[in-house]
Amino acid sequence: MLLARPRDPGLFTWRPYGKWLLVVTGASCTVVGLSTVWTGLPWLLVPTICGVVVAGTAWFLHRDLRLDRAGRQNDGPA
Repeated sequence: MLLARPRDPGLFTWRPYGKWLLVVTGASCTVVGLSTVWTGLPWLLVPTICGVVVAGTAWFLHRDLRLDRAGRQNDGPA
């Protein structure tokens, strides 16, 4: 028995976010990690900067997908 469930399970699926976030995580960690090694900056900057980049990407993806879905729902015949 479920007491609470999401109204739109499409917002909580892996498909729209997972691949992009995985690519962004790998790319940002590689770029930030190599640049901190080459410049001699402390390693603690890597997870901090990568976390901010991935969180920002997730926010932009969520916002764009939410606006896209809302736009499609309102485009019906008048």
